[in-house]
Amino acid sequence: MTTIASALLICLPCLSTPPQKLRVDIVVDGVSPPPRFLAAAIEEAADIWAAYGVKIQAPDAHDAGHDGTVRLVVKVAPSANKRAQAGALGSIAFTGDDPEPTIELYPAAASALIAAVAFNRREDGWPPSMQDRILARVLGRALAHEVGHFLLRSKSHSREGLMRAEHGGANLVAPDHRAFSLSADDVRRFHAVLSAPPAKG
Repeated sequence: MTTIASALLICLPCLSTPPQKLRVDIVVDGVSPPPRFLAAAIEEAADIWAAYGVKIQAPDAHDAGHDGTVRLVVKVAPSANKRAQAGALGSIAFTGDDPEPTIELYPAAASALIAAVAFNRREDGWPPSMQDRILARVLGRALAHEVGHFLLRSKSHSREGLMRAEHGGANLVAPDHRAFSLSADDVRRFHAVLSAPPAKG
């Protein structure tokens, strides 16, 4: 039986031949169209992964995708599940060593983090439009991290870059995402995944 994991491995070798890309479709569970901040979060994650030949997008209802597309479902949850670390902004479950194609995001935790950053900076308060942009930015970086667990096929965290276990609030709200690049070790792991033969079954 073909699984999403084998579909990923079938498609990944195309990354070695630009300009073809690995396409990752993000489908928001139960919300159509997604809230504006969530659509902007997907764009933020797409910007981060574009450097590695990964095209992340939210397909519309008429977009049937194509062979080899990786489909990930995003659920917006009121709070982190029991498996997630306290204060987590997102999570992805694994069955054994295989990541499940479902990511949870926690906007309430992101909003609390943003409020803490504003308090520490002695900000009088960001206007609502700015808050929405920052919320999208923070959730987008959390989404990019969880997508990383899926694409790297790993539960592990790195000491630096996108896949570190925790990011400071200042980096999460910063206008640029330079702190959210893959580390050299993660790039090597990604290349190893790209060169892996398709899963059988």
